[in-house]
Amino acid sequence: MTYAITSNGPLLQLPPVSTFDVIVARGLVEVVTDVVVAIILLAGFFAVGRGLLPHDLPALSASVVAVALLGCGIGFINAVSTHFLSRGIKFGCS
Repeated sequence: MTYAITSNGPLLQLPPVSTFDVIVARGLVEVVTDVVVAIILLAGFFAVGRGLLPHDLPALSASVVAVALLGCGIGFINAVSTHFLSRGIKFGCS
């Protein structure tokens, strides 16, 4: 998510696309990719006979959502700070 704004410059030239949309889309792609990889790994473990599911599946799901939200929040901060720093805008008081 850090380079979502800087790498999608041409997409941001379209009127209906905002910077927020680009960052959210990048975050969704990351989260969905991680979930799909986890499902593939668990299916592979079950296929070999090594698969075990946790006893408290709702707690596991809640922790995955919490970590995804934390990661997206940090990604938003990184994306905005990278955008400002790449344009030469200085932080702090003058």
